[in-house]
Amino acid sequence: MDRWAAHAPGLGHNLPSAHPAAAPLTTPDQHPAWLPWRPPRPSPPLAVHSSCTNITTWGSSSQTVPVPTQLGPVVAIAAGNGFTLALKLDGTVACWTAPYVAFGAAGVSYDVCNLPAGLANVTSIAAGWLHGMALTSDGTVVIWGSYVRVSGSGGAVMLGPAYLPSFTQRIVALAGGCGHSMALTSTGAVVVWGADSTYNQLNMPASLGVGGAGQQRVTAISATANNNIALLADGTVRVWGNNQHDQLYVPGWVSNVSAVAAGWGQYVVAFAGSGGVGAWGRDNDGDSSPPGGLTRVASVGGSWGYSMALTRSGSVAMWGNNYAGQGQVPVGLAGVRAVAAGEAHVVALSDCSRLCTGRSVMLHARYPA
Repeated sequence: MDRWAAHAPGLGHNLPSAHPAAAPLTTPDQHPAWLPWRPPRPSPPLAVHSSCTNITTWGSSSQTVPVPTQLGPVVAIAAGNGFTLALKLDGTVACWTAPYVAFGAAGVSYDVCNLPAGLANVTSIAAGWLHGMALTSDGTVVIWGSYVRVSGSGGAVMLGPAYLPSFTQRIVALAGGCGHSMALTSTGAVVVWGADSTYNQLNMPASLGVGGAGQQRVTAISATANNNIALLADGTVRVWGNNQHDQLYVPGWVSNVSAVAAGWGQYVVAFAGSGGVGAWGRDNDGDSSPPGGLTRVASVGGSWGYSMALTRSGSVAMWGNNYAGQGQVPVGLAGVRAVAAGEAHVVALSDCSRLCTGRSVMLHARYPA
C-alpha cells in the first residue's frame, strides 16, 4: 500500500542518509572518481566537560535503560534489538542494554555489548538486530555480537567476525540486518554478507556490486531482517529481499530521493524532495502512513510498526504503533542531529555544546593524524 505525505520544497542529494547506521561525512559521489577517497578532516571540536551527555532515549522501559553516567560527548548513535551503541568523541564505542542474550542451537549465546578489546579510532557505527558494527579511521570493519538464523524449531548462531569478507575497496558506510550485513565502498558499490534466508537478502542486483556490469553508484544503504535498500546517486531507490508486501516494487512517482530507510516491519520510508515523506509496503500499524507537512527532512527511519523523520531544524516526528511509548517524542526535545530506531526504543543525539555550554556548535569526531 502506498502512502505519500504532503509536499515539500525540492532538496539536493547531499542530505544525511537514513538508518541506525551512520553515513559517511562525505559521500563518494561528492568526490572525484580519479582521486582516492578519504574521510575529511573536521575542524577542531569545541572543548566541553566530560560529563556532558547528549543522548535522549524513550520507548520500552526494558530497553531504554539509563544512559551510562560520565558517557561524555557522543558524535554518532545506532540502535538494535534492545541495545544502543554510541560513538564517543575520542573514537571509542559505548554500548548499553538491559540484560539480553541471543540463544541459538546447542545453547550458544553471545552478548552484543561485549565489545571487541582494543576497539578505537572508530569513525562510524551501525547496529543490526543482535550485532554491532564499527568502521575505523584506516578503513577496517569490525563486527561483534551474533548473526541469528532460525530454521524451523532449531537454528544456529553465527558469530559476526567469522563471516567478515575480504574487502577490495575502502569501506565508507555500514548497515546491519538480522543475519546479514552491508557495506558501502568508496566507489559507490555495495557488499553484502552473512546469513541468507528464503528471502535472498544476499542476492543483490549485479549492477550494485563491486565490478558489476553497468555499475550504478550508491550513496546510502539500509538493511533490516528481510530487506536491503540502496539509494542511488540519481535519486532512485533499489530494494531486494522479501516481497511479501510488495516492498520491492518501488512506486513510479518515487524520485529525487535524498533519505531512505528499510522498516523492520517489511516496508520502506523515504523523503523525495518536493514529494515529501512517503512509504510503501506493509501498513498494518500505520508505519507506512506518514503525517502531512513534513518538510526539509534530513533523515528517516523505520522499525517494528513505527517510523520517524528528522528535520533539518532538529525536530523529530513519529508515526505508527506506540505500544511501548516509542511514538511519544519527549517534550522539549530539540536540536537533534541524529536519531536511531531500535526494536521498541528510540535514541536521539542532540547538539552537545548547546546542552553543556549554551552555545550551538556541533561537535565532530577526531581523526588521527
